[in-house]
Amino acid sequence: MSALSVRQVRYAYPGGPERLAGIDLELPEGQVTALLGPNGAGKTTLLYLLLGWLQPASGQIRLEQQPLAAFSRRAMARIMGLVPQQERTVFEFSVSDFVLLGRAAYLGLTEAPLGSDLTIARQALEEVGIGHLERRMLSTLSGGERQLATIARALAQQPHILLLDEPTAHLDLSHQGRLLQVLSDLAGHSVTVLFTTHDPNAAASVADYLVLMAQGQVKAAGPLSEVLNAELLSETYGVGIEVIRLAGRPYVRRLEWPRG
Repeated sequence: MSALSVRQVRYAYPGGPERLAGIDLELPEGQVTALLGPNGAGKTTLLYLLLGWLQPASGQIRLEQQPLAAFSRRAMARIMGLVPQQERTVFEFSVSDFVLLGRAAYLGLTEAPLGSDLTIARQALEEVGIGHLERRMLSTLSGGERQLATIARALAQQPHILLLDEPTAHLDLSHQGRLLQVLSDLAGHSVTVLFTTHDPNAAASVADYLVLMAQGQVKAAGPLSEVLNAELLSETYGVGIEVIRLAGRPYVRRLEWPRG
């Protein structure tokens, strides 16, 4: 079953060229989907459309079999969580208070978090492996720790669907590995995960389903084993690429490099 479906969606920023040209996409429920493509492919624009932050010029997006427009912002926040690529906070928060912001969709404007909200926030921190940091101030965390805290905040929303924009960008190998393991674990607990990336090996390490994008179009979509191949990747990235297997997983590398 599809958690999100996109039918012939087109979009152009005001006064600019068309960014998405007739996108068709089915997001498999309970799996990890990687939206893979070079910079400028339209991946983040598509993510914003799925969140309802942008409106398509034409076409339709359906969430859990209903038109996206049928959902209020509050209802959407209870279904979908977002981990942005970068985020600035105006106020200083402890890690615990930052993660508690994910409970806002369940609270009234003047309501304080309940004991159950605190429990959910702590569980989210433990799930991403940083429960020991809950009393630290957000500004004291490393980039990788902060990214994990942002995922914990999204998990505190208890979403059915988690969207992540380039979640491994700027992370060291240790935090990349931890983050990708978290995504795999979430799918094992029936959360539908979609993350954008320009790195084929990040997609190869964790995705069940792969969507290749270039120049505002979906070039191919399907199970990772079918779509992650040298021909499609070479066409998408415009360079020679080969796919080999290491430790039972596919690994992507360029066939040639520019001479110095």
